[in-house]
Amino acid sequence: MPQLERYDGSGDPDDHVQTYRTSMRLQGANDSLLCLAFSTTLKKAAREWYNNLAPGSVGSFRDLSRYFRNQFAAGKRRKKNPAQLLAITQKEGETLRSFVNRFNLGKLEIGDCSEDVAVAAFTNGVKDRDLIRSLYERPPGGLRRYHEQSSCAHADERSSSISERRLSSTPTKQEVKTK
Repeated sequence: MPQLERYDGSGDPDDHVQTYRTSMRLQGANDSLLCLAFSTTLKKAAREWYNNLAPGSVGSFRDLSRYFRNQFAAGKRRKKNPAQLLAITQKEGETLRSFVNRFNLGKLEIGDCSEDVAVAAFTNGVKDRDLIRSLYERPPGGLRRYHEQSSCAHADERSSSISERRLSSTPTKQEVKTK
């Protein structure tokens, strides 16, 4: 049987059930085995809860997972509201790549987020003036295209940074004469 992190009652019960079920199904486990082996993935309060189930009260793994989720619902991770994406803004000195990564992670924490809301939040959060201008002049059609346009801007950002370093390391004619 695959090793899973044992659940103590404090995490998200949905995550635990989903990880357990997927892992066991990959091993070819049937419904009865899912029910029997489930206790091996529990500890502390969760194990105590399982041990106190009335004999014959569980007819299937579907029943067991429903009881389990109801019992430990307080630990369930809440999905964020799509409006919370608007709070993700590019920080002072933050690279575009870093902002895009942080924005994408924030978007993953949101349940149902429409493409329009995501695009509006992304546009609101970007502080790179050149990118903002290009997004308004030629709006891409969808968040993926916004990310592609951001990647191009990031490449421009990197190449201009490299050019600036090269220029700053190249001595001027005056510096060459004085040496």
